[in-house]
Amino acid sequence: RTFLLYAMDVDLTQVRLSRLAADRARDEQVRQFARRMLDYHGRSYDRLARIAQENGIEPLQEVGLIARTMQDGLEKLRSPLFDWQYINAQVIYHYAAFYRYERENIHGRGKQLRGLAGQAFQDVKEHHDHALEIVRDWNWGEL
Repeated sequence: RTFLLYAMDVDLTQVRLSRLAADRARDEQVRQFARRMLDYHGRSYDRLARIAQENGIEPLQEVGLIARTMQDGLEKLRSPLFDWQYINAQVIYHYAAFYRYERENIHGRGKQLRGLAGQAFQDVKEHHDHALEIVRDWNWGEL
């Protein structure tokens, strides 16, 4: 139950922040990344919500305080600072999620969630690495 709720929170957070970035980011790499996160985490949330309902757990409808605070902060920014803050948040969020998913893959009790976590941790690691590439390639002269 704990992992399922955590994973739904990750997905909802990504959908919220990435929807904002897909609309507001100026940097094309950041917009493309945001659209990719919207697609991936939207599908992932739908899958997790079905699993939750099958197990008598109400799917999350709201993100946690940290995500709401991040969204509120991003809404006040304009590019290029918006782009920079969003993509840095992506590095951090995906880094944390990667280790949580890896842990569930190794130590999780439910076979279905272990399998899901095993695939998700690979995907999230790849998302982290892609966000990190954007940060590495960032044009500091434009900030």
